[in-house]
Amino acid sequence: MGCDLTYACCVAAPSQCSKLKRQADGEVGEGRLQPALSLYGHALQLLPSFVSCLSNRAAAHLALGD
Repeated sequence: MGCDLTYACCVAAPSQCSKLKRQADGEVGEGRLQPALSLYGHALQLLPSFVSCLSNRAAAHLALGD
């Protein structure tokens, strides 16, 4: 599910991705890495080029020893 040039991708997806990232960051802060990975993954399905989610997801994988 990549980004096409629709309203959902250009406007709604970045807003939704930011919300998912904030939720995931909160999970990481509480030490809940698996739920965080799920939330980062969901955000990246909506917007694969969301760099801060990519880097935070990688950091969560490293913290898990993946």
